[in-house]
Amino acid sequence: SGHAVKLLTPIAQYWNDDWTFVGSTNFNTGPGAVTLGSANVILTVSSNNLEVDGAIGDNGGNFRLTKQGNGSLTLNNSGNGYTGGFELFSGLLNIGGDGSFCGSGVFTIDGGSIDNVSGSDLTINTIAYVWQGSFSYLGTTNNLIFGAGQIAASGGGNFSVNVVTNTLITEGNIVPGNNLLHKTGQGTWDIAGYGSSAQNLNLSVDQGTVMLDKTTGPSINGIAFGLIVQSNALAIITGLSGDQIANNNTVTLNKGGVLDLNGNTETVGPLANN
Repeated sequence: SGHAVKLLTPIAQYWNDDWTFVGSTNFNTGPGAVTLGSANVILTVSSNNLEVDGAIGDNGGNFRLTKQGNGSLTLNNSGNGYTGGFELFSGLLNIGGDGSFCGSGVFTIDGGSIDNVSGSDLTINTIAYVWQGSFSYLGTTNNLIFGAGQIAASGGGNFSVNVVTNTLITEGNIVPGNNLLHKTGQGTWDIAGYGSSAQNLNLSVDQGTVMLDKTTGPSINGIAFGLIVQSNALAIITGLSGDQIANNNTVTLNKGGVLDLNGNTETVGPLANN
């Protein structure tokens, strides 16, 4: 028809196998419940936007939903109950629910972009997160908060977290091994929550702002690289822990890069000013 289509009547849907939304126009599946029918349903959204307003469940099967393709998938229901987790490989994931959008499973990001389309600041609450490749948070209108679950950011190499605008907040421990994470984009990454010795972040602030904001424990605790602030980027200490950068970590400030202690005292390892 060339026009966006939305189902108004609740129609039960059963996604029993992998399938593709071609996306000749936007399509909203309406309020009907969706039931996953296999261990890992791969949904490919080739173009435009597929919106799912109904709750997605798996009848206790511990099933997983995986999104591929260059198009956009919008999940609006905060009552999703599938427990196998959600994995994003490519395209855009719009998160519209005000609670856990992927049930109690792990939220895995291999690539692509995410955005908060709920209309207000939004917290994702799930048991854990896995970052396995570079991705973007668009921040079109509001902030997005990754809850207290641990973030395993160890995709086998260095990669970037691109915050385009507004703020991406992470509250769990970040465990990237010896990988160097790069913060890109002009938005802000707020490294918040309650840290512990498990926090093992090596970070290069390439663009924009990073807030070192842990209430307890360090924000930066990565022996391999420590904290690097590139030209015209900013890292600012805003947390209450009193030790946002582990004492043995290297801090490297490249020309024009700023580390703002914000009235705090920090003991660090080697300090390099390039």
